[in-house]
Amino acid sequence: MSHAVLVIDDEQHILRSLKRLLHRDGYEIHLADNGNAALEIMADTEIAVIICDQRMPGMPGAEVLAESVKLRPDAFRITLTGYTDMESAQKSINKGCVNHFLLKPWDDEHLREVVRNGVKAYQLIQDNRRLEKLTREQKAKLEQWNKRLEEQVRRRTEELEARNRQLLDLRQRVEQSLRDTVGVLAGLMEAHDPNAGLHSKRVADFASALGLQLVLADQELRDLEFAARLHDIGKLSKLHARDVQQSRPAHGVRETNSRRYCESGSAILSHVAGFENVAQYVLHQHEHYDGSGFPEHLKEDEIPLASRIIAVVNAYDEAVYTSARPTDPRHGVGRKLLVEDKSKQFDPDLVKLFLSYLDKGEAKAKSADEVELSPRQLTPGMTLSRAVCNTEGVLLIKPGVTLTRELIEHIRELNHHDPLLNSVFVKCTPDSTVAVDDSKKPQAPRREETNKPASDAGRLPVDHDEQPAMAEGLSCSGTATACARINGLIVDDSNLMRRALAREFHRAGFIGTTTGDGWEALNLVYRGHFDVALIDLAMPTMSGTELVRRLREIAPQLPCIIVTGNATKDDVVHLSKSPNVAGILTKPWDYDRLVSTVTAAVKH
Repeated sequence: MSHAVLVIDDEQHILRSLKRLLHRDGYEIHLADNGNAALEIMADTEIAVIICDQRMPGMPGAEVLAESVKLRPDAFRITLTGYTDMESAQKSINKGCVNHFLLKPWDDEHLREVVRNGVKAYQLIQDNRRLEKLTREQKAKLEQWNKRLEEQVRRRTEELEARNRQLLDLRQRVEQSLRDTVGVLAGLMEAHDPNAGLHSKRVADFASALGLQLVLADQELRDLEFAARLHDIGKLSKLHARDVQQSRPAHGVRETNSRRYCESGSAILSHVAGFENVAQYVLHQHEHYDGSGFPEHLKEDEIPLASRIIAVVNAYDEAVYTSARPTDPRHGVGRKLLVEDKSKQFDPDLVKLFLSYLDKGEAKAKSADEVELSPRQLTPGMTLSRAVCNTEGVLLIKPGVTLTRELIEHIRELNHHDPLLNSVFVKCTPDSTVAVDDSKKPQAPRREETNKPASDAGRLPVDHDEQPAMAEGLSCSGTATACARINGLIVDDSNLMRRALAREFHRAGFIGTTTGDGWEALNLVYRGHFDVALIDLAMPTMSGTELVRRLREIAPQLPCIIVTGNATKDDVVHLSKSPNVAGILTKPWDYDRLVSTVTAAVKH
């Protein structure tokens, strides 16, 4: 669209000059040599830019521009003069609403730029007016539509919220189904060979600890934990059972056996949807860093990271805990094995990281080393290093007690009725002995185990895969609350994070009750007593910020520790001002900082 420009000047050569100059920009040029002629043009024509000489005979430029405001209020007005009379300039600007002031002689390019800007300003005003008119028309229509849409939106929102709840429930059920699958397979291994079951637990704990230090993503950490827990699942195959019956097989035969159970385990896991990566990690756990391993002779970074991690921690645990004397761990032998085979069989960086992790752990417990045994492996004379509690956290036997035959029978009877009580921690001493279970046949589940409900009637579901731990050295008064030093509530929608925090609580001698949902956390606080709550910020159903606010209302004395890996500085500052927030713990955390933060929060 071509915009109109009106040039007003009493000198004809200036009119012609400006017409030639502006014509090249495609404007529709109108000329007037006096004020009256200019006003007639403006009355009949839409003008975008007016260029007016300041001094003209008859009607001065200031009066012409003042009248133009009435006829064309949106036009962009430019005063052009060859005089520097400030009084005349002021009248032109004030009365004529002049937008720009130019002196004769003018610079052609500058004048063209001023006119272009004037056209843009005029066009902007016209666009705004059209938009205002359109807005008013559309507003009336929208008000009518809004009334009809509000009801539709309300109904649709309710449908979407219901659908989201179903999808969230489905996702949690799928995640729990995978964990249940791991639990079932691990249970079969433990029923087949209790030592192998406990070995797999330790390997999974070590592997998860390394994964946390490497800051793996949640999915990677979960698959690593699953693969480590099930890395020996192939030993349940009939093929492996036949091979191990050979008496003292030669090295080549042992390698063939290992290859077979890795391939068997990978084949078993590959049939489970969601275990594709887990199956690959199990398959390649015996690849060597220098390429001399099997089954595909991968080397260095060609080997999956999870498989390299499992190789390190599995070899260490097998060297440290022999099946004949699991209460007499040989940590030096395990370290020597890793150091000697570093860069040949194992990833040297992972060996270095794992040995550093062991140094930190052993420095805190050189005089109180312990081992986890099944109730069937206990023998008289062993000393408990941790309290024995049932799944409700009730203290059964305090730490430091020397086991007698009667106590062992009592623990085994408890395990008969409470299958979750499947391990006991005892102190490692050179004189400790262990009962070897001769039965290698898997036992059929008892009726009361298969019919046991997932959770007690009338209670919301709470994770029980991490058993609460009692503080060492405390006297028993019959309940966990009375005996525990610190009773903590752990709230995180990530199973891996909950398990990691629960393990750290167990190690510190705290009680840890876990849940992945804010509403369940509120229900638990209503029903029981807690000394501290560890709360993740990013949770789908109820955010950590909202949970802290609700806890401030129902349990203002309960100190809360925020656990987060992606909070902004503003979030942290805002939360730290809440009276019930006693600390901020960032992911990944270290053991000392976790314990000190929890202890300080409880004392505060």
